Amino acid sequence: ELVALCVQNNPPCQAWAFEGGALPKLFALHEKGSEKEKQKCLLALSGMIMNNAPAQEAFLQAGGLGLLAQDIKANVGRRLRVKALFTLGWMMRESEPARSRALTDAALTVTADLALASAEPDDEELSDLAMGALLPLLKADTAACLRLAPASAFAAVKKRADGKTDDDVDARAVAKELSELLP
Repeated sequence: ELVALCVQNNPPCQAWAFEGGALPKLFALHEKGSEKEKQKCLLALSGMIMNNAPAQEAFLQAGGLGLLAQDIKANVGRRLRVKALFTLGWMMRESEPARSRALTDAALTVTADLALASAEPDDEELSDLAMGALLPLLKADTAACLRLAPASAFAAVKKRADGKTDDDVDARAVAKELSELLP
């Protein structure tokens, strides 16, 4: 938790933590930790990689997208899913290398997991975060996305996006764009 507090929006501390070997330690703690420890690890990891290209590259090389994909699945707690979706959304919007890896590494289930989370009927916030993370992937390469996730998942996303009527203007705009990109 202290690492997260120190590195968030603080480039000198981000560099210090990254150069000091915090990334592999956080991955190890995340792998073996409780759900609450995983949440704190994600908080620290996201704070360390945002706007820090060397840390982002190391995060990707270490399997960070797989870690995030694992944490957005329905079998983990909501708080962990929200944090993972927030971080994944930021990476898909801001990091071309992350988008590229998500679209080209068939072993990663990021696209399929985002599609499934986007269609989630019972949690508007999770669905909106997932749609926001999925949109940059679809914009980058719609055909690849459609190959990487089951058609049924995208059909559910399109249905959810087409039915989006809440007061959140940004979420409605994302849903509209998603709907226009999907067949």
